[in-house]
Formats: sequence, C-alpha cells, structure tokens
Amino acid sequence: MAANARRLYDEGVRHFKIKVHGLVAEDVARVAAIREELGADAHLTIDANQSYQPKDAIQAITLMAPFRIELVEQPVPANDIRGLKLVTDAVPVVVEADEAPPTRSTRCFASARSAPPKR
Repeated sequence: MAANARRLYDEGVRHFKIKVHGLVAEDVARVAAIREELGADAHLTIDANQSYQPKDAIQAITLMAPFRIELVEQPVPANDIRGLKLVTDAVPVVVEADEAPPTRSTRCFASARSAPPKR
C-alpha cells in the first residue's frame, strides 16, 4: 500500500484516505508505513468504516496521531453515538461521524467539536 501511495504522490496527489480494518497493530503499521514513505507533506486521513469498538478506536487513533493524521472517519458503528462521543473526546484527532444517523443529537455533537489546532 505504501508503494502505491508513493506512485500517486509522485503523480501529484497530496491527500490520501487510508482504509483501516479494525486490527489496531496492523492499522497503525499501515499508517506508519505510508507516512514514512510519503514524508511530512502528504495529508493523511483514516476511514475506519465502523470497524472499531470505542476502546480499540481510542488506542488505534492515539497510536496513529504521531503520524499526523488529520481526520478519522466513522471509527465506531454508526448507531453507537455514545461510543463516538467517547472516542471523539479521548483522541487528539478530528473524528467525523460520516455514517451516523442524522439526528439532532449527532448534529449538535458534531458541531461541538473544534477544528484541529494549527501546526
């Protein structure tokens, strides 16, 4: 995957969405390898496709954060609003509720998050 990312980077792509699958060590290794291959100029986001339980999402995202990921898309099941809030409050990366049901509480929750700090 890192080699494919390098090819795209060499063609001018600078923003990458990395699919992860809920296996913490494997997912962190994938992000680390891509960051190492691309260097600091690439923008990395993660799409977890609801593959983590909250505890594992917190662990994975915390371990990925040093690799400068900018956003994590739907780390927990869409119907686990409490888990999504738990993750969002615990990690230093913006979490997106991409597949969560659009209810008043999720809209309020999502809008309460601030933008990531400028580096």
